[in-house]
Amino acid sequence: MLYYQQVDKSWWAEALRTAVYLTNRIPNTARSNVTPSEVFWKQQPSLDHIRVFGSRGFMHVDKTLRTKCDSKAHKCMLGYAEHAKAYRVWDFDASRIATARTVTLDERPPSSVQMFVMYENFPATTLLDNDLGVVSNVPHLAIPTTPSGDRDVEMDTPTHADDVAPTDPDGR
Repeated sequence: MLYYQQVDKSWWAEALRTAVYLTNRIPNTARSNVTPSEVFWKQQPSLDHIRVFGSRGFMHVDKTLRTKCDSKAHKCMLGYAEHAKAYRVWDFDASRIATARTVTLDERPPSSVQMFVMYENFPATTLLDNDLGVVSNVPHLAIPTTPSGDRDVEMDTPTHADDVAPTDPDGR
């Protein structure tokens, strides 16, 4: 979790806390199709609020806690509140942990380009589309660090006949 979102290792305790929170809400092998949370609370837990740990985002600041010129949101990082229907967030502006219900998150990896470059030395990656059952090998392309000179690129364009398909079996 720390590696995926490029969160500093000093946040390992929050990552562990989140891992335990999630583990208690997914089925385990001790009881088939029953979560530990369901055994304890006698109801199935909701997973609608689950987000990517360490996601960068913004928590809303209530009108009563700000003046007209203050920002309406503080930069934060995500975790889960233990005893409330809210998120446990690190408020970067106040340098403290807070609990917030209104949070807007960016759950994408911090830098997809860096991850792509990091694995470019591997010859190819096998992709599997579970919906279609299609397997394909996709070679990794090196990203140039400096622009190479002007090159003419020729592209094959389909002819008009390739684009048009008959609308019915009779070809009308």
